[in-house]
Amino acid sequence: MRVKLLSLFTICIIALQLVSAATIKGVIYDESLHQVEDSIIEINSSPHQRMLSKGGSYSFELLAGDYTLEASVQRDFTELYTQENITISENGKYTIDLILFPDISEQDLDSRIEEIDFSAPVKNTPHLYWLGGIIAFLVLCGVFCIQYLRKEKPGIKEESTKDYLQTILQLLKDHDGRITQKELRKHIPLSESKISLMIAELEHQQKVQKIKKGRGNIIILK
Repeated sequence: MRVKLLSLFTICIIALQLVSAATIKGVIYDESLHQVEDSIIEINSSPHQRMLSKGGSYSFELLAGDYTLEASVQRDFTELYTQENITISENGKYTIDLILFPDISEQDLDSRIEEIDFSAPVKNTPHLYWLGGIIAFLVLCGVFCIQYLRKEKPGIKEESTKDYLQTILQLLKDHDGRITQKELRKHIPLSESKISLMIAELEHQQKVQKIKKGRGNIIILK
């Protein structure tokens, strides 16, 4: 009788855990926002879960807790990789899209640094001083030219700013409502800081949403 009650209690606990489990799912993209197939996705749950995404999507069942979600794929001689720290506080369905970026390991970085010979002596020859003076002169000329151009063209006019804001919205529509900030710069001939200000303005107008993913930003049309 005691064994039967213990078995029934165990079944009830497992049933409660299944009821309180959450589902996380999403789509895996590369840095150009193309869907990635044949990637490996794993999460440090107990037990550890690992799957091969054939269609470019994934799904896991999790209990409440903190987890590390990792995804990777081999492309030619480069590995694309990303890692997301997530917290499951209650049951339900969570959508977490993953964006893979080229992974440069510390070992590769160390090997590149070792190729540089820092012990080689630098010879101080007279022509190097002349070359340094010429470079300094050219830099000063460039600074004066930039200052002059800034006085002539004090910045983007309000009308041009509105045009660029419309251009950003149109690009988002052309890219199915989402685009990376890196890809956005290829279409708009402005500095990264000015593009960031325009995105902030569109966020203030509640027309777009900026999401931090790895080492880049994703702009999503609302």
